[in-house]
Amino acid sequence: SAYAHNALNIGLYDLPKSSSTILEECFFFARSKPSCASNWETMHDLKVMECLLERSSSRLASLVASWDAAGFTHGVLNTDNISPLGLTIDLNVYGFIDRFEVDFVSNMIDEDRRYAFGKQRDIMEWNLLRLIDVMTGRVVLEEKQTVNKSDHKELKWIKQAVAEKSMKSFGRIYDECRMARLKLRLGLPIADKDETKKEGSASANGSNESKIIPTSNQIVDGWIRWL
Repeated sequence: SAYAHNALNIGLYDLPKSSSTILEECFFFARSKPSCASNWETMHDLKVMECLLERSSSRLASLVASWDAAGFTHGVLNTDNISPLGLTIDLNVYGFIDRFEVDFVSNMIDEDRRYAFGKQRDIMEWNLLRLIDVMTGRVVLEEKQTVNKSDHKELKWIKQAVAEKSMKSFGRIYDECRMARLKLRLGLPIADKDETKKEGSASANGSNESKIIPTSNQIVDGWIRWL
């Protein structure tokens, strides 16, 4: 495929049949609803910040899910290289796994395997926590010696409960998007309920038997374990 004219494949045409939530969160289709900051000029500053945190969490989760589904390893996922827009800025030591190996590192100086392929979700979540530290004011409030007490009255912080909600959505969106992209790579339908399906069949003696039909989620999970 490295020598193909383009990266189109038949599986891509199955995307429109997927739910709008999957299309928007995982494949960046146009949103069916207005952005949470569409009226930012009239919104309170805290509401704009909450929207930024929500969108950053969603996009970063989707980004790292797409990497993990494709076997891509970034190599240097420190805060300098991650944008709150859901983008990565620096790509100079990236690589792809040629076999399923969670400890694979593309950066030869990463002796501790901090940015290993199998740790990318955790380290991206760590990056999001650093953004939350700023938006909730934790860093400033813990380092009072660097900020005048009078300045605290002017600063606006997001409530901790809002920040925790964004963290919960990170894990959910990562799991959904990674599974959706793995299904696409295997040519399986993306919109599939994660429930074991049963199909009735009549045996030779006339009795009804039921056989278990695995869902696409179960097929993907089995494929990964086999690797």
